[in-house]
Amino acid sequence: MNVEELKKEASALDYEKQGELAAFLISLRNSRDPAYKAAMQEKMNEKKSIPLAHT
Repeated sequence: MNVEELKKEASALDYEKQGELAAFLISLRNSRDPAYKAAMQEKMNEKKSIPLAHT
């Protein structure tokens, strides 16, 4: 299946399924992007250094 066929199939999906497909494609792209991974790791490290409030 080529990209044009994928686009045609995706445009025929209902709104909810298009959203699921979009989320999957973004996740797939981000999983292959070293800069994104580094940015997410930095954010996780920042969260680890924030003390939790005790109630």
